[in-house]
Formats: sequence, C-alpha cells, structure tokens
Amino acid sequence: MNPHNADAVGLYFYLLDKLYQRLLSYDLDFTGLERYFMVLWAIDESESLTQQNLADLLKIDKASVVRIADDLEKKGFIQRVMNPMDKRAYFLELSKKGNKYIKDIHEGIDNLNSEMFIGFTQKEKEIFVELLNKAYLNLSQQPESDFLLKFLAERQG
Repeated sequence: MNPHNADAVGLYFYLLDKLYQRLLSYDLDFTGLERYFMVLWAIDESESLTQQNLADLLKIDKASVVRIADDLEKKGFIQRVMNPMDKRAYFLELSKKGNKYIKDIHEGIDNLNSEMFIGFTQKEKEIFVELLNKAYLNLSQQPESDFLLKFLAERQG
C-alpha cells in the first residue's frame, strides 16, 4: 500500500479506526464496557447530555442510542434523569459504577493517543487533528444522498 496514494485514504481511516477501537477495547477489557467507551467519555465531558444530544454527537440514530443507553443502564454504568423542563427527554449521567471507570477510560484514551503519536512533533499532532477536523467538516456538509450521487458521477466520469 503506497502511503502517498490518495485513493487509499478511506482504507487508512478504516484500518486506523478498527485498530484504535481494538486496542482501546483490549486495554479497557476489565471494565466490562465492551465498545461503549466513547459513550461514557461523551457523557462525562458534557454537563447535561440527552439521548438526542448523544445521537447528534456520535452521528447515530436515536433508536441505537436508546439500545446503548438501555444496555449501559442495565449494566449499571449510567442512569437516566428526567429533564425537568421537558418530561419527554432524559439526561444521561454516569452512575457510581460509571464514575469508577471514567478515569481508566480517560487514561486508556490518553495512553493510546500517546502511542499513536510516537514520532510526531507537537506541531504535527496539531496539524493532524486540524486536518481530520477539516476533512470531517467537509464531508459532514454533504447530504448523504447528494454525496453518494456525486461519488457515483465522479466514478463514471
């Protein structure tokens, strides 16, 4: 695989995501969280996160968020607290058990990021994150159907 081949960008994103998630899962296996580390991290980072906010943040449908929240609540990692301003909405909060593991999750993410950035200068790390954000913003501006049509048109042209 030629690292300078622009066509390989998607493959690199895919491989990096898979590897990152696998290594994080391996490091944090003792928590029993499976793959929901980023969900707990997001809840911890936010003062008042609703299920809809979480769906918007992680770009997943609300039904998936409900299933994830049900699972995390059943396992004792989070609790739902009714929003006093909107009885239909619930805030997601860490439970005692969730708070017990949140420091480990932050450390696991920090350790993995440190390993990922071995050999990077501070400036390179900043540029990397800036470029990832820029690429994300570029793609997130595209409606999915328009994006697919544009992709297919470019492949045929």
